Amino acid sequence: MDRFLKKIERMSKQRMLIAYEYFKNMSQFFVQGYQSLKKNGFMILVVGNNKIGDLTVNTAKLLIELAKKSKFKIVFVLRDEIKDRGMITKRHGSGGLIKDEFVIVLKKA
Repeated sequence: MDRFLKKIERMSKQRMLIAYEYFKNMSQFFVQGYQSLKKNGFMILVVGNNKIGDLTVNTAKLLIELAKKSKFKIVFVLRDEIKDRGMITKRHGSGGLIKDEFVIVLKKA
């Protein structure tokens, strides 16, 4: 995660701070989610990878790392190509098009 943030910082300190805040909040989300679930409970996430400038952000991989640090077991990860964009809201122009979404199934042991 640190190397990833350093790459972003070389592009823009403001964008690095935004990414840092997002992943810090997601780390807290996993801790709280783990505490809230009953034993053998499941959490399901649907995420897409992003771009910051020319850097592709493997959001799914980074979130899986955070989930593991919060004691979640990874049940499976499914990658699905987004074919229909009828329900997707407009994104900021610099964010790029999300081509795939990942369904991440986590379990509290």
